[in-house]
Amino acid sequence: MWHLLLLVFIFPASILAAEKPSVNDTARFLAGLRVSGSSPLAHQMDTPAWREHAREMDRAWEGAKKRSLGRAGSWAYWAVPGNRSSDPCYYLFSGPDILYARTLYPNASDYVLCGTEPVGGLPDLSRLSPAGLERALRGVRRSLATLMRFAYFITADMRSDLGGDLGGTTPLICLFLARTGCTVESVERFSPGVSGVRIDFRSGWFQRQTAYYFNGDLSNGGSGRAVMAFCDRMGRDGMGLLKAASYLLHEPGFSNCRQFLLSHCRVLIQDDSGLPLRAFRSADWNIKHYGNYSGTTGGAFSKYFQPDLAARHAAESRGPLPFQLSYQWDTRKANALVAVRR
Repeated sequence: MWHLLLLVFIFPASILAAEKPSVNDTARFLAGLRVSGSSPLAHQMDTPAWREHAREMDRAWEGAKKRSLGRAGSWAYWAVPGNRSSDPCYYLFSGPDILYARTLYPNASDYVLCGTEPVGGLPDLSRLSPAGLERALRGVRRSLATLMRFAYFITADMRSDLGGDLGGTTPLICLFLARTGCTVESVERFSPGVSGVRIDFRSGWFQRQTAYYFNGDLSNGGSGRAVMAFCDRMGRDGMGLLKAASYLLHEPGFSNCRQFLLSHCRVLIQDDSGLPLRAFRSADWNIKHYGNYSGTTGGAFSKYFQPDLAARHAAESRGPLPFQLSYQWDTRKANALVAVRR
């Protein structure tokens, strides 16, 4: 009898001790959003580190919506054909920025992201010490600071800030999904010839979507060949996005990736750091220009100035771009090109 009573009391306790937070609770917690009282992370919400994190994340999120995200969504609704399409979104050179992909293409069935940042994973945050938790949350905020304020990531900063328990892009992608009102349902490593992660999530009650992130080199002969082969199986009617792409697609060493985008996207949104204007054959593409283009941000990028793009903007721009995009974070200098395959 005593043995039975002992099992009754010990067995549930052992289950609770072994229970790990759900991926959605982890995403919400990292996003500074509350989790349910039954979550293993619930007790961590009472720590000074998480309360500060939640306040800072709320402030950064409201600022990003006001400066850029809200305006970008409204602009895309009117300016981008197929903005509400469920076709896959190919956002190469993205890093973990699922945020702008979902803002500009909210209904895509699949989002394919790629970058040189490591994949990482979702650790059990409920087991971190108070000092470890504070360190991890501070690293998250630092890694997001540039994107939330200026609309692009600095890869080197992200690598140094997201060390240890949160090393990689997966936590940030899940965080952004939680902040945009999504429910993260599963996270699993996914490697079709290149290191990656698959994240299944739900937007609203019925719409299920998937985000993929691959740690790949998109230069000719690099591991990005596996990424493009994976995308090829999704079809040739994708929605493309390029921003803060370091002008790599201007270089001959990225000709395979350049050709992939031109052949697999029926709509492409980009700033001047994406494909050079000369890559779009006028017989194949209808192009609209937004914002202002008077040159690059200087420095190492100066050599990528495009006189033909400057002339087209001067003659055909459809007015200022109302949101931040890429390196030209000042909206008075920002530019965008919307290309639609004829």
